[in-house]
Amino acid sequence: MASESSEQEEIEVVKFTGYHGTDAANEASIVKNNFRAINNRDLWAGNGVYFFIKGIGNPINHAEDWAVTHSWDKNERAYRYLDYIVLEAEILADDDKILDLTVDDGVVLFNKFRDKMMDVVRREKKRLTNRDYRDTDVIELMKKKIGIEVVKGHFYVRFAEQRIGDIRSNIPNSTFISVLTPQDVINKESIKVVVKKTIDEKS
Repeated sequence: MASESSEQEEIEVVKFTGYHGTDAANEASIVKNNFRAINNRDLWAGNGVYFFIKGIGNPINHAEDWAVTHSWDKNERAYRYLDYIVLEAEILADDDKILDLTVDDGVVLFNKFRDKMMDVVRREKKRLTNRDYRDTDVIELMKKKIGIEVVKGHFYVRFAEQRIGDIRSNIPNSTFISVLTPQDVINKESIKVVVKKTIDEKS
């Protein structure tokens, strides 16, 4: 797992099998060119590509639910796309490039970097506000300083039902990884479609 130590040790390669739900129209581009990272400060765990993995809940079902949830345009009150897919991919990352937030050591390391970042903000401003902090900012700092490539964690994701009912929780309902450097760690040859469906607009 990632650490601040610079000691040379034998590095284990960790393999994840991940599932990503998306618009079926993206299939050809992803299979040909691999996945691309998404940049958004409000993401759960850094600018990257997100894959549900084995852990809390069924990762394929979660990827399906996300594909449907992401299709809904709340402003237009309509689906942006009806045909969706779930892609399976193999992710191979060196153990020392993985920030594992499912274990204490990973959370402790994250908080060390968060404290460092917040100290910098405090020196520049008298009073901290919500605009000054996002978890993604910390992840991006860790990527720059210690080369983090993958973030693993248990998170609460609001799928369609939770969004419709405005159901919020601090208890995780899924396990996923954020791949910060997709071109480096995703095996492009492993990408394949495991689910292909159409959204039922009446449901």
